[in-house]
Amino acid sequence: MKCFQYILFALIFSLLSLQSIGCGEERAETTASWTPPELKGRPAGLDPGDYVLVKERVDGFRATLQQNPSDVKALVSLAQTFMYEARVSGDHPYYYPASEDLLDRALAIDPRNTEAVLSKASVLLSLHKFREALPIAQQAVGLAPNLAAAYGALVDANLELGNYAEAVKAADKMVAIRPDLKSYSRVSYLREIHGDEEGAIEAMQLAVAAGAPRSEEKAWARTTLGTLYLNQGKLKEARSEYTIASIERENYPFALAGIAKVQIAEGATDSAMALLDQAIALVPEFSFVEAQADIYRAAGNDRAADSLVAAIEKMLAEDEASGHNMDRELSLLWAKHGVRLGEAVERAERELARRPENIDAQDMVAYVLFRAGKAEQAKEYSLKARRMGTQSATMFAHAGMIEVALGNRGEGNSLLKRAWSLNPHLPKLLAEEIAETTDL
Repeated sequence: MKCFQYILFALIFSLLSLQSIGCGEERAETTASWTPPELKGRPAGLDPGDYVLVKERVDGFRATLQQNPSDVKALVSLAQTFMYEARVSGDHPYYYPASEDLLDRALAIDPRNTEAVLSKASVLLSLHKFREALPIAQQAVGLAPNLAAAYGALVDANLELGNYAEAVKAADKMVAIRPDLKSYSRVSYLREIHGDEEGAIEAMQLAVAAGAPRSEEKAWARTTLGTLYLNQGKLKEARSEYTIASIERENYPFALAGIAKVQIAEGATDSAMALLDQAIALVPEFSFVEAQADIYRAAGNDRAADSLVAAIEKMLAEDEASGHNMDRELSLLWAKHGVRLGEAVERAERELARRPENIDAQDMVAYVLFRAGKAEQAKEYSLKARRMGTQSATMFAHAGMIEVALGNRGEGNSLLKRAWSLNPHLPKLLAEEIAETTDL
């Protein structure tokens, strides 16, 4: 999982389980008192020109639904617009439940509506409900076997569940139907998982080239390309992509946070903090706050770090209250900062139970168990996580620290050297953990 980030790039694909005729009648009885949800405002500076266009669309769909609450096209279109706004504004707790309700209403009327099915799958993927999304994505393919977006939903669900062979098949079908930003970006992630770092960059470059100017998805793709470079320690290339993204889509928050991460790697933490403050003012994204907490922890300012960890917990609790699964994010947060480790293990194991074959989940559990002093158990999952040949510096770092903790210093140091060779600019907090573990 990419925080969305891969997770944040959920395309408009979808569906809900079929509802009975009786449920449709019950819905019809209550539509008279129903009012379509409204569009909320955006923070100042968050692409106001784009917001004007979104508001015009929302106003039109709401006017249609106020006249006819059973207009399926308007229900689905409003849901899709809200899903877009969730990605742009970061207000997931409001927009995703609103989108789900709109789609449920549409599917109660027309259970085989392709756009509604695709959009429901997309909402479930965005909420990290991957197991629930898979059969809906499969249904979408059955409804529209020549629609690339349907295969995109199938790629995403299988990827997150660790069904990598099935994900490759769906991606091949998707790119054959429509080679565009959406299909190239999925190819990139699959190549990354299989250890083809250069191939992943090449595919993401194609995704960027295929994106519409100033679009949110092009900015997302370019920022993701920057992160591929950052994870290889290529700071100059990463900065370039983040900077272009922040110019092409002015003040794109994820690009600003990307530049901040480059600055952190360079030791310019004061300017990084300022950029992260700017990004947070635009979008309430927990990972931006987490980057600041990491800076404080690495600098030995535990009081400030603990304060931000508490703030992040509140942010994630709000997401959870709206139906978003945040077990992975909370368990990693607590493990990294050495707090609530018992709960971190519980949440990590719960997340793994949902998708036991996913390498990201396996590596996450390995790290959390290691931090909780359970290195023997951690090793089992670390080995599983590396079975695909993924060239992740973080994954190798986790594996190395686990081996050292088990007394296998030679093997551990070898894995840690591999981590440093893959990314000479490992995150400072992780680098400090390594320094505490070994003499490298």
